[in-house]
Amino acid sequence: MDILNNGDLRKKTVKKGDNVRPQRGSKVIIRIETRLYSGGCDDDQDIGTGKLIEGETFDKFPLVIGDNDLHQGLDLLIPLMELHEVCRAIIKSRFTYGQLGNNNVDIPGDATLDCQIELLEILSPSDNVYGQAEDDESNSIANKETLDERLKFGNYKKTRGNFWFERGEYSMAIQCYKAFDTALRSVNDSLLLRPNNVKALFRHAKILTEKGDVEDAIKDLKKAASIDPQSEAIAMELNRLNKILVKQINDQKALYRRMLQMKTDDKDNRKQRI
Repeated sequence: MDILNNGDLRKKTVKKGDNVRPQRGSKVIIRIETRLYSGGCDDDQDIGTGKLIEGETFDKFPLVIGDNDLHQGLDLLIPLMELHEVCRAIIKSRFTYGQLGNNNVDIPGDATLDCQIELLEILSPSDNVYGQAEDDESNSIANKETLDERLKFGNYKKTRGNFWFERGEYSMAIQCYKAFDTALRSVNDSLLLRPNNVKALFRHAKILTEKGDVEDAIKDLKKAASIDPQSEAIAMELNRLNKILVKQINDQKALYRRMLQMKTDDKDNRKQRI
């Protein structure tokens, strides 16, 4: 199955499942074997023959669909799988690690991944990523997982969020953090303890920018620049945000002019009718 009709995300069912599919936001448990795609010579096989990526091969891996806990390809693919289904997926780099690759697990840039995935378990879609059940369903995360397991998963999500953040993929990082406010509270705590922490100021500015609060982000960056005036990264980001702010101001002025013109036109039309 060519899911997007462009070859970027392909799925082949190896073993049919039980006609139950997970929803976006569900926590699931999968088995996954990840390889580098070796080309089309073995596309009719149930599993690829390329280099095994041990760092992304797991007997049991928990993830929340839509949170980029591993990569975007899985978030798109798993909702199309049935419980206990086994499939082979060929995923282009657009939906994995792009041009940068992932040096942590030896995935080169622009690499296509070849995965065999089994959907082992679907946990209640009403559970959130922190393991707090919103109901008393017997399959809730709170009933199925120990506190240690939930803490471990929470720590993983934070680590994964940091991974995406350090790559400059901030929207993905925020999905892992789950909410802007959660990330902001964490950074605010750092700033309260160390108000001149350049790294925390820079991160805070990035999150504010993602929220659309460019003016406050610029304030953070100006403070960071006063502490570390030699930082090229801060200077570049400050320059970029200043351009965005100028555009926002110009767009607002243009909108106000249009609104005033509409009011003037309405008055003229009323006078003509009188």
